[in-house]
Amino acid sequence: MVTIEVDRCAITQLRSTVNSLLQVCNFKAIVTELREIRSEIRWLRIENQRILEHLFGRQENGW
Repeated sequence: MVTIEVDRCAITQLRSTVNSLLQVCNFKAIVTELREIRSEIRWLRIENQRILEHLFGRQENGW
């Protein structure tokens, strides 16, 4: 009976460890995705600035 209880305890600890590892992996995946989103936002800002400069440049030239 003692062995069964020890095994149950070990399994519980193992499950907890696995869950913790999964959370760390998920966190890393989320951080990676956020970095990609930031990069896309940066590109969109640059592109928007380029478009605005183009449009305002045309207005200044009489468009």
